[in-house]
Amino acid sequence: MKFNICHQNQSRLRVKSSFLLTPTICDYLKEKSHSNAAIQRIVFYSDQKTLAISVNKDYEISQAIQFLKSIEREKINQLLEKPYYKEKTPYAIISKELSLFALRRLLLPNPIQYFYTIYQSSNYLKRAIKALINKNVNMDVLDGAAIITSILIGQPKTASSIMFIMGLGDQLNDWTNKKSIEDLENSLKQQKQMVWVLDDKGVKVERDTKQIKMNDIVVFTEGSEILFDGVVHSGSGMVNESSLTGEFFPVMKQDGDEVFSNTILEMGELYVQVTNTTLNNRIHELMELMRKSEANSNTQQNKYIALADKLVKYNFLGVVITYLLTGSLRKALSFLLVDFSCALKLSIPISYLSAIKDAVDKEILIKSMAVVEKYNDIDLVVFDKTGTLTISDPKVVQTISFHDYSKDEVLRIGACLEEHIYHPLANAVVTEAKVQSIVHDEMHGQLHHIASRGILSTIDEKEVVIGSYLLMKEKKIAITQEQEAVIEQYEQQYNLLYLGYDGKLIGLFLIDTPLREDTAKVIQWLQDNGKEVALLTGDTQKRTQSLIDNLYFHHIKTEVSPSEKYQFIKEQKDAGKKVMMLGDGLNDSAALSLADIGCVMNDAADICKQTSDLVLSNNQLGGLMELQKISSLLEKRIKKNLKETIGINSCLIILGVFDLLSPSALSILHNLTTTGIILRSMSGFKAHK
Repeated sequence: MKFNICHQNQSRLRVKSSFLLTPTICDYLKEKSHSNAAIQRIVFYSDQKTLAISVNKDYEISQAIQFLKSIEREKINQLLEKPYYKEKTPYAIISKELSLFALRRLLLPNPIQYFYTIYQSSNYLKRAIKALINKNVNMDVLDGAAIITSILIGQPKTASSIMFIMGLGDQLNDWTNKKSIEDLENSLKQQKQMVWVLDDKGVKVERDTKQIKMNDIVVFTEGSEILFDGVVHSGSGMVNESSLTGEFFPVMKQDGDEVFSNTILEMGELYVQVTNTTLNNRIHELMELMRKSEANSNTQQNKYIALADKLVKYNFLGVVITYLLTGSLRKALSFLLVDFSCALKLSIPISYLSAIKDAVDKEILIKSMAVVEKYNDIDLVVFDKTGTLTISDPKVVQTISFHDYSKDEVLRIGACLEEHIYHPLANAVVTEAKVQSIVHDEMHGQLHHIASRGILSTIDEKEVVIGSYLLMKEKKIAITQEQEAVIEQYEQQYNLLYLGYDGKLIGLFLIDTPLREDTAKVIQWLQDNGKEVALLTGDTQKRTQSLIDNLYFHHIKTEVSPSEKYQFIKEQKDAGKKVMMLGDGLNDSAALSLADIGCVMNDAADICKQTSDLVLSNNQLGGLMELQKISSLLEKRIKKNLKETIGINSCLIILGVFDLLSPSALSILHNLTTTGIILRSMSGFKAHK
């Protein structure tokens, strides 16, 4: 067992193996990579000997070499002994069908060939009649007319050749469509996700979803997506099952109740015992993607497909005109054998799938095909601040305690409350407690979350509150002059999180959330491309202004509530603008759903992911720039397909009308052209940059 290095750089290693990379071996290597934090992705090449390994940005390429060395020789030998069925390829499909066609022509007597042709033609005739009954003049009618006309004018071999080419084309089209979906599904499955699990000691630990085993206890908290089928082991909560049932009313779940993947825990906390380790949510997203692509009749994709169907009637018009002018059915047959619609109807959906797969490979998860074509038309991009423009994992720089409370006590109380909320500032407190090795057992009563403000609860029957300065004032938490001086000292530099207990301010968390590295570059790029940018945040004006001092926004609104974000987007849309919203928290979900395109980071609350149109899986705003490249390349590819389809097929029709090509040659060249356009549409966009 040996791997030879073909090429390497700082983040990617391409090697050739000394053994065949069968599907079972590929599955083994993928599974092994999921448990290695250094490995980002493994890609297998069609020669079944070559693979490429990409490492995460925090690791050296040497980790990829170590990964290869860790592969067990005995395991590979065992997998090589298993029965192996080679993946079907276009070459295999064409070779098989050509062989069968040649054998029929050589070995079958002419009368049997004739009756076999009649039998085959009956299937095409049935489809044509069915389409006409439904008042559809489409490709089925065109194909049926071409075959029956060939038989009627005494050319059964031409009809047989036409059906052979059509059947071969159908098989290749089915293969490309299936392969496109499989490639997209595999790309989706390689996206890593982390969940909280109870270990053998009952302690919550974070694990990759690929490491989840049957009967593991996975913890899902308010706002998160339930990723596995299972049974509630403990806890209770309200679950939105609309993705399964279509009903938007949350269902109460408690001990012993079944829960299902791709549903949302809107309230409460559930400890779920896993009964199905398959991560179904990606497949659900894929099926939703397919459903939307067919149902959304307003997309550019469906307009092209509708145009393709409309073109069929002009083929029949060409038949009539050609026959009237020449009196030759053979020449008129050219318009039945060559059409403009087939290549468009098949290549356009596959082009969209290829674009979405390329986006997934660049860690941009698109949940609606309409996003790709809408993106270039966006007029205004609206940003939330915390967790969107800023890094998603802010840090507690300092904990300040007041009165007789120690810093550890303040951090313990804060972490105990904040561990139930998925928001960057809350996570910062919980992470700091973990770093300081502070255990924070449950000590509070029922929690009440106030959007954009904080949390209310009780400890020892006394009110405890953690959140913003405004929430402290609303709950009449006493803040002394000395404390006000401390607040004034730090509020310009840090995000401040306040902890009040028993009517007094007992603690202050200084949290730093710097801008993402690519924020300034992306904001400038959006403006250079003619788009307005807006910033809506619940943070104060002073803090916001100090953070974005060197950045320009067309609109800046601070201390806004979720309803005010929603209202701003509504006003902009009413003014005729196409709006894109980028957010991260539960309070952004309404605005995200209203925007023409809703976008979130991978660290966003899962309910936001559910209502958004796309997810930047790598938490990099630069994904917006990559998405425009993909969108522009998709538009160019579709236009190129349209020009080639019309240009090449028009030439073929002319050659047929002037008797320069036989009907069989026309059919072969037309279907080869269609297949070539489809295969190119299936390829990624990397080679065309």
